[in-house]
Amino acid sequence: MAVVKVLVLLLLTTATRHTSGCNFYPVGEYLKFVRIPENLKVGDEVLQVEVHPRKNLVLQAVDKEEDAHLFTYRDVNRTHVAVLLAQSVDHLVDRDAPQNVVKFRLGCDFHTGDDLISAYLSVTVYIEDVNDNAPRFLDLPYRVTVDELTPPGLTIFKGIRAFDRDKPNTPNSEVEYSITGGDPAGRFALEGPHKPGLVLAKSIDYDAGDREFLLTITASDRGSPPRSTNTTVHVIVADNDDLPPKFTLDVYRTKIPEFYPLLGKRIHKELVFEQAVRAFDQDAGVGAPLRYELISGDTRRFSLGPLNATLFLDAEIDLDAESLPGNTFVLGVQAVQVDDPRRAARARIEVEVLDLNDNLPEFEVDFYNISIVENLPNGFSVLQVMATDKDQGDNAEFTYQLSDPQGAFSIDPKSGWLTVRNQTVLDREQHSSLRMKVYAKEKNPSVVGTFLDKQRLSKWRRNPLVPALPLKEKTTYVYPDKIGTKNENIEYFEDINQLMSFVTVEVTLLDANDNNPVFVPSNLYEFTVKSNAKIGTFIGNVKAVDPDLGTNGIVFYDLQRTSNLTITSPFQVDANSGEVTVAQSPILEGRHALFIEASDQPANPSERRYSLAVVTVDVTRSNTDKPDFIGAPYEFWVGSNVGIGTSVGQIRVNEAMEKPDISYDLLHGYEEGGNFNHHIEFLKKDLE
Repeated sequence: MAVVKVLVLLLLTTATRHTSGCNFYPVGEYLKFVRIPENLKVGDEVLQVEVHPRKNLVLQAVDKEEDAHLFTYRDVNRTHVAVLLAQSVDHLVDRDAPQNVVKFRLGCDFHTGDDLISAYLSVTVYIEDVNDNAPRFLDLPYRVTVDELTPPGLTIFKGIRAFDRDKPNTPNSEVEYSITGGDPAGRFALEGPHKPGLVLAKSIDYDAGDREFLLTITASDRGSPPRSTNTTVHVIVADNDDLPPKFTLDVYRTKIPEFYPLLGKRIHKELVFEQAVRAFDQDAGVGAPLRYELISGDTRRFSLGPLNATLFLDAEIDLDAESLPGNTFVLGVQAVQVDDPRRAARARIEVEVLDLNDNLPEFEVDFYNISIVENLPNGFSVLQVMATDKDQGDNAEFTYQLSDPQGAFSIDPKSGWLTVRNQTVLDREQHSSLRMKVYAKEKNPSVVGTFLDKQRLSKWRRNPLVPALPLKEKTTYVYPDKIGTKNENIEYFEDINQLMSFVTVEVTLLDANDNNPVFVPSNLYEFTVKSNAKIGTFIGNVKAVDPDLGTNGIVFYDLQRTSNLTITSPFQVDANSGEVTVAQSPILEGRHALFIEASDQPANPSERRYSLAVVTVDVTRSNTDKPDFIGAPYEFWVGSNVGIGTSVGQIRVNEAMEKPDISYDLLHGYEEGGNFNHHIEFLKKDLE
């Protein structure tokens, strides 16, 4: 508790007597005023008084006898005494009719022989109130119930009251109220700091979780420092029927298998959900009973229990006959309050139908017939077979398998591409066509074929080429009404206990340009011609044959050119007839080698095939002895910085005369003479 500093005003008055007896000092002061706090401890000093010489010092009452008992004194020294608090004065101030002033007097006397001399000092003590009491709430506990539909601004409780026992009508006893806890959202308020009526400041919602509040109310006085006390107000929110029902989920899901076989009978099968279809009244304090009903979807196939929302399936389901997005039936369900049909909730029920493998794959056609060129290379793709399965997921997965007795092809099990496996089999001269089967093998065996039905076996539509199934007890048959496929080619494999659909593939081999032209009787020819034969003179004929048909067997001829384009051949060959004739004259005597190429003429030039013949032409000397230049005139190019002695060109002459009998001379038109040696080099080509 804080101790209030007290300003003590001392007014000391004493009766002045010009005597040497007992006196209070300062002389002439006979009144003293002093202030003490109400919480001054017993034994604490109230004031000191200078009095001497003293004898028979007494403390006397002024107004009330009991006031004098509140104080006592003790000697401090020969000249001073201390007035002490003998009883607590706290109760004098903290009551309904407070007493905050106490009076007493000090008296002393002195005998001088015949006379008794007395002196008095009156003391007035002002007791100052100290804020030593905290406010105290009355009529506890506080509890109030409020309806959730109570409008904001309404005072909901006026029973809060607190009392402070400090001096009335002072700041120490003036109480102010506030809400200090339990209401972080500010839903409540007080009417004012001095009016503790509890007001609903914001709307409350029982169904949103506003079930109860424990508000902390603080009562504080205005003392220095202030003192406060806390209490709680328990606010209970009462639910009202203001909300519709609500389902536990927005969507309820379950799965059921497709039916097989379809018996056409009415059923009444309860569907199980991981979380049952349920709704509840959101007004938990009300809990109105509910009624359930289907409001959309296939209400002829499904039914719903009105009291417990149990869903029943009332008809068989064939997924292939339904058009269901995502294989799912979507139903609308509604829950309404029995006492108020206007209050309702809706949810969705999704019933997914699991596909049953009750369909065999179907090929897009009943029969494939293609034509390909013979001798296609290994790995060449020739055909893609296509099949589809009406089932879904894993039930629709299958692989392609090939049955090819000749082993000419292979098939990709996933894509169905038929490719060449052994190109040597693709020989039109040996096989004009090839026939094979492609099977579609399901990943999961179909339920089609899991029932024995000997009576209906004869009705099973089958490919006439497939031998009839043996009639055994363990043989698996199928219901014919479940094999409504466009491709009716179906075989049963007893070793794996599985049915497979198939398609027949026929491949017709077309003639290919697979033969080279062949020279006859061989590819070596020898001809003779005179060196002076005229241009166009017939020398000989080459011939090649090609056994292929059409343009693949037509042969054209051509001279194979050398890499040196500056040298031209003195011979030529007719492209159609193969006749070899003279192209230049005269011809250099000796043996000449020609390479004649024979090529066929397929429609695709890239498929052209070639053969080569070697033709030897012996050129002999003619009857004339006049020498002549071969290939004249000549033109040679030489640089300006060519060194002396560099050969700049060659000339050739025929062999009309022996070389020692021929002389050469260099004639030119330069006035200053040419810088060329008269030595002429010549080239003799030995064809041998």
